[in-house]
Amino acid sequence: MARVWKIIAHTERIEDKPPLTEWFLVAAADQKSAAKTLRLRRDLFGAHQHLELVGEADKKLLAWAGAENLKPGEVYQVAGF
Repeated sequence: MARVWKIIAHTERIEDKPPLTEWFLVAAADQKSAAKTLRLRRDLFGAHQHLELVGEADKKLLAWAGAENLKPGEVYQVAGF
């Protein structure tokens, strides 16, 4: 199984609304590859997006999210608002 990284994406919104915050699990060899994969898969290229690399996901979190079988390069969105 690939390592799975926790990443939070913050996207600024127009008209002074609070930023959109989304939580992702990304299967990749390292954090840099995980961030690149998420940017490519989610089209997060603009200056108005910020990725926060939280760390590696543990087995308990993966089981809770139902994401135990992520393969390298897969992205799983846990939540967003």
